[in-house]
Amino acid sequence: MDIFKKMKYIIQTFVLLLVSNSVFAQTVREISISADNPYIDHFSLAREAGDMDVMIKFSFDEQNNQLIVSMTSYRGLFVFRDDVRYRQAVRFGKLRIDKLPYVVAGEEVPYKMPYHFKKQLGKHRKQFVFKRWLNYTGLLPEPVEYQMVNDVVEQKFGIVGDKRSAVSVTIGDVMIMEPKTNLFKKPYYTFVQFAHVDTRYNVTIERNPCFGMEEQISIAAEQVSAVTQAYQGLIKTFPNHTTDSRETYELFCKTKEMMKQQFPKNDTINPCPSIQVYNDSFNVVVDSVMAYRCQLVVKGDSLGEVANPSYILSVAYQIDMKVSRWLLTSDKQERADIIRYCNEKIEAVSQYVHRFGLHSKEMREANAVMHKAIEYYRSICHPR
Repeated sequence: MDIFKKMKYIIQTFVLLLVSNSVFAQTVREISISADNPYIDHFSLAREAGDMDVMIKFSFDEQNNQLIVSMTSYRGLFVFRDDVRYRQAVRFGKLRIDKLPYVVAGEEVPYKMPYHFKKQLGKHRKQFVFKRWLNYTGLLPEPVEYQMVNDVVEQKFGIVGDKRSAVSVTIGDVMIMEPKTNLFKKPYYTFVQFAHVDTRYNVTIERNPCFGMEEQISIAAEQVSAVTQAYQGLIKTFPNHTTDSRETYELFCKTKEMMKQQFPKNDTINPCPSIQVYNDSFNVVVDSVMAYRCQLVVKGDSLGEVANPSYILSVAYQIDMKVSRWLLTSDKQERADIIRYCNEKIEAVSQYVHRFGLHSKEMREANAVMHKAIEYYRSICHPR
């Protein structure tokens, strides 16, 4: 018989644990924030309230590497900043401020816990522990002046690690308070509603990959401008791609070698899209410089109409510049004009290659550069 009683007791305890776990199961929410996009959540603390009377806001200050958590309500909010045991902090239905584990600035008025509020804490309230309103991981709380009753409760956190992108914040116990006056017209506050919110927010911080890189962006833009001017100067100085002067030919070779040393290709991948666009544009112009040709033609050579590799290279350069412009604009008409322009240039080069063929090494190299420009254009302007 004793065995059956023990089994019955075990089963009842097990069922009670299951019920309690289902009733007090923690709510978990996955959220994302950035410097420009905070996350806002609403919920109701008061059971009789028909609206969502509390707003929780998560903001990210990238300049100071801070997470700001604020709770706002049109009702009087009260929170504990640390875990507080009921037996220690409450005596004769009043909250003893001097027994709190932290210092609070506020009005010197009584804070009363009436019977209907105590009932919300359960029969064993003397063993009850009020949970602090915020728990967190990956964060360092910054000093703040505490007040008893608030319209807005806010806490700023320093984020551990300059590149950290995931932290966790749990909202604990929150209470509603109302101002009252007694028969002698003396003010006091009374606890009205207790809510064990117990909601954990797993926060993903979306950082700006270009944050603090203004100088690097400016340098990348200047490099594109410098190599573009150098390339245009090369074309202007040697426009005909052929010469019967050995001195001119040697000058071309020295100029091109100097440009090769001055403007080496940048093959690094930068996490900042703005810098990467400039790097891609820089490399395209460098490819055009390296593919530019000037041939030495001695007397007696036939100088009839011949294929011009520089024409193909110049078109490839123009297409890459148009793609760079595409990335910087969101105007639909301008983007349509860019697509029309690039398609016309691609068709023109196709006819040119068909007409002259790819019989020389220079033409084949120029055509390879053109194909890279076409692939880049299609991957950006016509993604699948």
